[in-house]
Amino acid sequence: MLDCLPSVPDHWDIEADIVVVSFGAAGMAAAVTAHELGEKW
Repeated sequence: MLDCLPSVPDHWDIEADIVVVSFGAAGMAAAVTAHELGEKW
């Protein structure tokens, strides 16, 4: 049953607290809000 587990990398290249996937109205608002709250790009 557990023969086919998804693989997860041992090491990640980048860490992120916030990931904005879209750049429509909601994505833009999320990115601007995150930046205003001190998130770094």
